[in-house]
Amino acid sequence: MINRRTLLLALSATTFAATARPAFAAHAVPRRLAPDVYPQGVASGDPTEDGVVLWTRMLPPEAGGAAGGHLEVATDAGFASLIVERAVETGPDADYTVRVVVDGLQPGQRLHYRFVRDDGAMSPTGMSRTAPAADSAEDVQFAFASCQNFQTGHYHAYRHLLTRGEDGADLDFVLFLGDFIYEQIFAMSGLARDLAWPETDGARADHAVTLDDYRHLYRTYLSDPWLQRTRGRWPFLSIWDDHEFSNNSWQSVSTYDPAGTPAQERKMAANQAWFEYIPARLSGLAGDQFARDFELADVVNSALDTPEGAAANETATHSLVIPRRLRWGARLDLFLTDSRSFRSEHPIPPERALELSFHPHAILPVEEIARWDAGRAAADPAVDRPVGTMWGDTQKAWLKRSLKQSDATWKVCALSVPMSPMTLDYTFVRHAIEPVETAMNIDAFDGYPAERLEFLRYLQAENIENVVSLTGDHHMHFSSVLGEGLDCGPASNEFAVAGISSTNYFRVFDLHVRRLYPDGMIPRLFSDAGPGGERVAWLNSTILYGHARTAGWLEAGAPDAEALTTAELRNTGLRYLDSDAYGVALARATADRFDVEYLVFTHEDMMRPAHEGEPAIAPARRTRITVPSGRPEQSAPEFIGGAPFPYTAD
Repeated sequence: MINRRTLLLALSATTFAATARPAFAAHAVPRRLAPDVYPQGVASGDPTEDGVVLWTRMLPPEAGGAAGGHLEVATDAGFASLIVERAVETGPDADYTVRVVVDGLQPGQRLHYRFVRDDGAMSPTGMSRTAPAADSAEDVQFAFASCQNFQTGHYHAYRHLLTRGEDGADLDFVLFLGDFIYEQIFAMSGLARDLAWPETDGARADHAVTLDDYRHLYRTYLSDPWLQRTRGRWPFLSIWDDHEFSNNSWQSVSTYDPAGTPAQERKMAANQAWFEYIPARLSGLAGDQFARDFELADVVNSALDTPEGAAANETATHSLVIPRRLRWGARLDLFLTDSRSFRSEHPIPPERALELSFHPHAILPVEEIARWDAGRAAADPAVDRPVGTMWGDTQKAWLKRSLKQSDATWKVCALSVPMSPMTLDYTFVRHAIEPVETAMNIDAFDGYPAERLEFLRYLQAENIENVVSLTGDHHMHFSSVLGEGLDCGPASNEFAVAGISSTNYFRVFDLHVRRLYPDGMIPRLFSDAGPGGERVAWLNSTILYGHARTAGWLEAGAPDAEALTTAELRNTGLRYLDSDAYGVALARATADRFDVEYLVFTHEDMMRPAHEGEPAIAPARRTRITVPSGRPEQSAPEFIGGAPFPYTAD
């Protein structure tokens, strides 16, 4: 086991940069650009008015030894105007990562930075910036992204952002909404890229177990040149979802086994690796904050219903606390949340869920979810548990308090899972279509409806306007007016972004359903053959308009334009849905509007390598939506370059 004191010293040195080292040796030796010394590139994160976190991974001259050097920050690309020069040192206890919190900068300052090892080996130059002053009225432009499985696709969306940047379309930052890595490695054919664990003696699990496993994944993902360059081009503001630890996890519990497996040791390892590889400012942020830097502790896997297990769970989940608030001028307050570490277990017990569905977290009756989520408040003797929570009491109180205090034009809640209701009006788990309202995925807020309603009612009661939730996880683009169709009415807006590369929702669901139900109407409600034999995403229609109307359109061949304009939406809050999408989204916050532009890449794009020197792949289509200031509503989607089925482009 790692010595706790050794690791804390290593993390402290890399975080705050040791200043007691002598004058920089690299000044006296010839410099050379040495990307092999910095195989994961450089990055920056969490800009404030007067600071930013700068990051790299610097390999040592001799394997296993320490690596020393210094950081240079300048206001010009030629580094003639140096404003920061700081010693850094790292070693194997931090996997040779370096994170430096730079303070004392000016608001709105554009920065160039690089790292130089003592022998003159120099990193690529990164670009970053500080946030504007809190009263700055400048517009804010950023990208938001999530879900970048290395094996299932190539990072064409990142390459497109870089191409836009070269053409003068700049961004202020990139907001990353979770699933930076995937803890599982798939051993199957038909994947876009190979990924393997380092050679070990004997059999091993298909998922990350140790700190070295998680580090291996970060190193591999960051070997991709387009992800690496995007992190070097703009600061990232990052949260995690489940795959940085374990799929569909809650607190420190893994759910590969539906009954749940205590995994406090894995949670500690996952948190440490995230802290090492993601430049995030946690401790030391100004104002009312919840976040805190990583703190190593010894934990042992143990059932949470024992005193030892409960204590280990508390230690593991609080070893790194990431919810925080970052300000971007007068226009934007960002509230970065954690939807994993403090949530309660999934509402329906797994043994009951598997009586109702083929999956413990999918296609489950909404009425049953509400009963279990209400806990003892349901006054049901079968339900003996507290009311469900996604955030936990402390984080939820901090979020409510912070939103109420904010005077920014727009308040952006960064969520790793959607709030939007995403339901079907039927179940098919008994191999027949039955008209029952079912939630498609109870791992999101559809599994925690009481807290969703509580939060939206709070926004209304406190007259908190211009709240926009940005989220990912579901591997599809969609937008909605939150609260419409619920017991509170419209309260805010939500925009969900598809995965950068993770297999999209339509293809995952279509494959799964066709394997279980190869014939009849059930699989056709998800996809059907188009004129050229391609699979058409009828799932979009089923979600938007319901199974009966979709079945009628299927029998007729296709919906006509008039039918689409008059058809009543089932999920009434939804304004746009594209389940067969990959990509990224762009946002612009101004004094009177919040604009979102979805960029769509295809499955065929995902399978094509993004080779240096070859033309970059452009988005197949785009969708633009606007939120007006002061009203929880959205414009109709504007389609550019085509529309997803069943929409039609003007």
